[in-house]
Amino acid sequence: MQDKNPICDTCKTEIEFFPYRIVVLKDEMDHPIIANFHFFFPCWDLDLLSQRYPECKLMDAGLTYPLEILEKKLKYVSNLKKNEELWI
Repeated sequence: MQDKNPICDTCKTEIEFFPYRIVVLKDEMDHPIIANFHFFFPCWDLDLLSQRYPECKLMDAGLTYPLEILEKKLKYVSNLKKNEELWI
């Protein structure tokens, strides 16, 4: 488990807040490259990402959220699925 906050690939500063973006790329040798970005522009810029990694393929992208927020959202979705009266 990582104790330190990730470093933004664009501005090279520590990412201290949620959400932030995680991108997984593969280079020409199929080695993974994991890049982290602040959520908003100018750090999150697809044009800059494609210029910085021109030979890489985008494999996956995602967002991070604190576990507490995810647990609340999952409980809400579960409640919607179980309670028909919420749909009427």
